[in-house]
Amino acid sequence: ATENPQTIEAEDFGEVLLSMPKNASATDQMLLAGLFAQRSNPDNSFVTRDASALLLAQGVKIGNPSQSLTNNLKAKRLFKVASGYRVARSGVEYLDGLRGPQGGVR
Repeated sequence: ATENPQTIEAEDFGEVLLSMPKNASATDQMLLAGLFAQRSNPDNSFVTRDASALLLAQGVKIGNPSQSLTNNLKAKRLFKVASGYRVARSGVEYLDGLRGPQGGVR
């Protein structure tokens, strides 16, 4: 995390996505999209479709979005809730680390 992390709400999703490293995996991109979708949702959760739609709007097609979410579940970067998924604190910290000096996602 950076000392003055930018909040993801203050940035356009496309800008945030572009700030990810070039070697960011589909799993990483799905985690970021999930976080953005979650923060736009009143119940603070997201479903696969919403995260995928954010990526598709930016021209990013994830071959198997469900597998990307499964990978994030196994890595304990997100967890299931009644209404879908929620990005865990460890997931936010992971994304912060990926973005490095670009700014955090908190």
